[in-house]
Amino acid sequence: MIVLKIDGAEIQNLPQLHQTFAETLSLPGWYGKNFDALYDCLNDYPKDILIRIAGFSQLKENLGRAADVFSRVLTHAAMENPKIQVEYID
Repeated sequence: MIVLKIDGAEIQNLPQLHQTFAETLSLPGWYGKNFDALYDCLNDYPKDILIRIAGFSQLKENLGRAADVFSRVLTHAAMENPKIQVEYID
């Protein structure tokens, strides 16, 4: 299982968030580094993934409304792809 750790204190902006996903999950070259593309990639991802988000309140402070959109994308992707688990820790 791949464990992708997102630390809200370390992620300062959306490009950094998308880059973390692209690098950790070795996402394809067509990954557009936006939430629609992230959702598509996660829906098709063939391996088990645990996405562990620490400090969501800090992430929300850094990303604003985009943090809520990000959370919804993860929730919906996990509902569609049983290989994805999302865990929030603070």
